[in-house]
Amino acid sequence: MIEVNGRVGGPIPRMLELTAGYDIIADLGRMALGEKPEAALRFDGFSLFLTPVSPQRDVAVRAIHGEEEARAIEGVRDLSIRYPAGSRPDWRMGGFSSLWRSFITSPTSAGLFDVAARLENTLQVELDDIS
Repeated sequence: MIEVNGRVGGPIPRMLELTAGYDIIADLGRMALGEKPEAALRFDGFSLFLTPVSPQRDVAVRAIHGEEEARAIEGVRDLSIRYPAGSRPDWRMGGFSSLWRSFITSPTSAGLFDVAARLENTLQVELDDIS
């Protein structure tokens, strides 16, 4: 038995879908069945995956403000609040302690950073230190 780990992980499949209209998971399935991929990438923009992690101390989420407004920002494609009010993210878990995650898009790379800044300024997470 031979295992081949020709797989992509993390945000890459969603980013390819958002920026190139490409479903890499479907093509990987086709190739696993011995079929040819249908790759038809058409890059027409840029995407970014934001995952702000919890600070390196023990905290609890007191409140989250601006979620509805953040979701309405042009270019914010997905927004997932990972730790709602009352929860305790564990910074020791690295990327698993991200307070929220979002995919954003823009036709330009500079615009991508503008969307990111607007999102980070709009979505506010209040934290309390735990002693």
